[in-house]
Amino acid sequence: KWPVGFAWKYGGDLTSTNDQCSGNMGDTTGITPKCWKCAPPRYAFDYYFLYSLFSYFWNNALFVAIGQCVIAVTVGTWFFTKQEEKGKKSPTWK
Repeated sequence: KWPVGFAWKYGGDLTSTNDQCSGNMGDTTGITPKCWKCAPPRYAFDYYFLYSLFSYFWNNALFVAIGQCVIAVTVGTWFFTKQEEKGKKSPTWK
């Protein structure tokens, strides 16, 4: 499955006295230190990503539509206001 994880060499904890990978255990003959660690992929495209992308597009379209409606109501109110009242009151607030 793509993307795959990766392995990295663990350097050990130098403050610990019983860590095999840092060399702080004294005599380690006969002990095979497990200094390689596995990590998950740094990014994954799964259904969470698709859900987030869909939500982003949905919210973006919603906010654009709300803005268009506010502008349409404002222009319509201004257009149908009597000529002598124009400039004396706000087209959006009555």
